[in-house]
Amino acid sequence: MEFIDADVETGTVEPAFAATEDFANPAGNVLGAFVAAMLYDTVGPALLATLGPDQFQTTLRFDVSFLRPARPGRRQRTCRPA
Repeated sequence: MEFIDADVETGTVEPAFAATEDFANPAGNVLGAFVAAMLYDTVGPALLATLGPDQFQTTLRFDVSFLRPARPGRRQRTCRPA
């Protein structure tokens, strides 16, 4: 994970991830567990950016549905908690 930017005012964080071929299955797609871990490492800091200094988040449930396979390479996204 590479930290790119965070904006406390808007509650967003911008990380970048580089999924190597080591994260891929024989079909060449990044394994879903690695993609889910990258998503989790994005949403957590985005939520923390919206909390006060005496607050912290707790994950009770984490479900992921994928729309298409992820391919190895670098991905950069901005995330804002719902």
